[in-house]
Amino acid sequence: MSEMVLRSQWFDYFSKRILNDFGIVVSDMENYQPDLSPIVYCCLLNRRVMNKKRKIIYSKAFLESNWYNDERWIKLKGLIEEGGDINCYMSKAINEWKAVDYLLYTYNVSHFHLHKDKKGGIRNELVFGVFTHDCFYAICVGGHNDIYKPDELIGLAYDAWPTEIYDYELNSKKNNKFDQGFFKRQANIPELQYNKVNSTPIKNGKGEVIAHVDKFQHTLLVNLTLNDIEYKSIPYSVYCAYLNEIKHIEEIEMSLVNNVKADKMDLIILPEKKMYEVIVHNRIAFKKSIPFRRKVLLCTLYNQ
Repeated sequence: MSEMVLRSQWFDYFSKRILNDFGIVVSDMENYQPDLSPIVYCCLLNRRVMNKKRKIIYSKAFLESNWYNDERWIKLKGLIEEGGDINCYMSKAINEWKAVDYLLYTYNVSHFHLHKDKKGGIRNELVFGVFTHDCFYAICVGGHNDIYKPDELIGLAYDAWPTEIYDYELNSKKNNKFDQGFFKRQANIPELQYNKVNSTPIKNGKGEVIAHVDKFQHTLLVNLTLNDIEYKSIPYSVYCAYLNEIKHIEEIEMSLVNNVKADKMDLIILPEKKMYEVIVHNRIAFKKSIPFRRKVLLCTLYNQ
């Protein structure tokens, strides 16, 4: 068998999912190859917010601002609480699979617009906050320049939730400083992007460091090489999901080839049942059901 049949069908499954779910034709992408489709799919999901009912928890800064009773926010508030699609208010780059939301990736802070058009979020007003499985921690409403001020955003979060969404170190003697200008360059220049390794200082109103925040990353970033083509700044969780699932698909295929001399096969993926079905077209055709591997991250279940 010259080609890994099930693996190729796995790639094709994701190219169709990308078209059906996002309206994107993967073959039009730069440096596209079929092997890339599961990674593209998961990268697109990685920056999105799953449509799910969430409780909104406000910072003091948000509650005391004029935005709390603003009709534009009230409309979005309803969407979040009802589990509507908030992604249409995100940056228009949300459909660019290689785009890096550096604020989200390094500090787990999401931002979305108060206005949108057919292509996505528009205008300067942005809502900043942290999405968890069941809640949205609303930090504040700001502008595009605030994307480059994560230390200030996390400072507001510290004032509101000192024990809930970040791990803080109190009375620390660390001297590391935060450079907003350098963070802006990192966010906009891919060659400068790297995983955060230092804690971030939190200051009080007098400019005094009162705490440091650690363990704040949404995802690690890695470079990935597929068939001699390098793709930079891939979320580590996506990389793991890809390796976990492609290894299992290949093991299933080689087991069928070696044990029953299977040649012609069809792969059916059933996410709702967490199962693969393989139809083997031997002289006597048969179907084999194989459950997904448990307790590992998979591309097929990436948004679950």
